[in-house]
Amino acid sequence: MKNTILPLGIASVLQQILNDGVKDEIKGAVNGFVFPILSAIIVVVLLVQIVHSYKDWKEHGEINWEKPVIVGVCLAVCIAAPRFMWGIIGW
Repeated sequence: MKNTILPLGIASVLQQILNDGVKDEIKGAVNGFVFPILSAIIVVVLLVQIVHSYKDWKEHGEINWEKPVIVGVCLAVCIAAPRFMWGIIGW
């Protein structure tokens, strides 16, 4: 039986292990768990910012839209990230 690990080198063996099955598991975990949790946290922050802006408007008569808009853009990027992120990474 020929040993195929020695001529390939450590880097190529690790790359082969990554390509054989770990990549799909990482993509599944990130798409199914990490991004939904992150999106839920950002939604809560967005709601808090909207309520805070409303209270400022009631007290001072001025609406401050910068923070809710920034958090809303972050939410949009977080929702769209799984579609384009894997292409950027090369997976």
